Amino acid sequence: MMTGIEAVLEAGQSEWSKRTPKARCEVFLTMARLLLERQEEYAALITQEMHKPITQSLAEVKKCATVCTYYAEIAEDRLKASLLPGAAAKTELRLEPLGTILGVMPWNFPFWQVLRCATPIMIAGNGFLLKHSPSTLGCADAIEKLFLDAGVPEGSFKHIRMGVPEVHAWIESKVVAGVTFTGSTSVGSKIAASAGKHLKKVVLELGGSDPFIVCEDADLEKVTTEAVKARFQNCGQSCIAAKRFLVHKNILGEFLKKFAAKAAKLRIGSPQNPETFLSGLARVGLKKNLAKLVSESIALGAKVFWQHQSVWEHENFYPPMILSGLTKNMPVLTQEVFGPVAPVISFDSYEEAIALANDTEFGLGASVWSEDFEKARPIMSRIQSGSVTFNTVLHSHPAVPFGGIKKSGIGRELGNWGLWEFVNHKAYHFSE
Repeated sequence: MMTGIEAVLEAGQSEWSKRTPKARCEVFLTMARLLLERQEEYAALITQEMHKPITQSLAEVKKCATVCTYYAEIAEDRLKASLLPGAAAKTELRLEPLGTILGVMPWNFPFWQVLRCATPIMIAGNGFLLKHSPSTLGCADAIEKLFLDAGVPEGSFKHIRMGVPEVHAWIESKVVAGVTFTGSTSVGSKIAASAGKHLKKVVLELGGSDPFIVCEDADLEKVTTEAVKARFQNCGQSCIAAKRFLVHKNILGEFLKKFAAKAAKLRIGSPQNPETFLSGLARVGLKKNLAKLVSESIALGAKVFWQHQSVWEHENFYPPMILSGLTKNMPVLTQEVFGPVAPVISFDSYEEAIALANDTEFGLGASVWSEDFEKARPIMSRIQSGSVTFNTVLHSHPAVPFGGIKKSGIGRELGNWGLWEFVNHKAYHFSE
């Protein structure tokens, strides 16, 4: 028998799916406007709950408005029925919603992670059931109100506070047609197992250990400036942050010197201060985990090349540092470093750089830095990752597919791919 909340979700999704794609797009244009109107309120909430510097919180909210606008402008066209050439008879492909999708979301980008998943999923006619991180429940409540204020029906977007057992119970529920999860690989594998058991569609966006490969001819002034952003933005708490710096041995010394000099200029302090670039980690437990990875690596021979001398005190603050003298068996290279620590390792040849880059269970993103694209191209083509950039920091964009391979995930978000992940690709056959 269906529970009361299941009935609410089913009714809300049913009502939402009956609206035309154009009408759904108009709701997300309204949502983009509301996000910009409320950006200071939402940014303050993000900063309060997970200590993100206020300017970065504002940027996150604005990016959410961008993804809403992007899909509102393209979804009606991308969801149109289309004829399939070459079929034996007249055949039309229609993209129809699956139902309600469970989204299990993390704390590190509490608005963006939800909006980048829920926007394409819902604009295709699905409902969205949100399970957010316990660290950012205020953000979750605000997001639910945002959706309702923008005009989605009651029950089509619903935030429910739940623990692990409830997550698996909802995956089993007949109301839930699929699940999308962003978080750790260990939890993702359990989500996938539960979804597989009940034959539900699943998309996983998991961890990363993205290599930042610096070729011998790279412009070190530019590279080290971008390296600071790539490693330390959001206090290093990003799946697509540069996690391993692979530097040609002939420029290693100069790279370390310039990298440290620029990192030393980071403004550290209260996240409410608009001048702050780096503050505390989201939880004290994250600080303990990071300290453990660093201490274990130092015990194996890693060296602290540089550490920020900030005197700012907060229970969640971990001083930014650069580690050198690494070997590939050290935890800061073999595990995902989710915090402001930059491991640097050198390579002799580009074959070695490729081998080091791929010597990980992850495959989310990578970047290659060189003054010669023709030199970089073959390196980029052999990196095992969902994305790779040339001379720019890896980032997500609403029009570009986002996701990884290996233990970094299954499926894609954003672009057409995110729009089409949770739809029924239904063939309509007609007699001649």
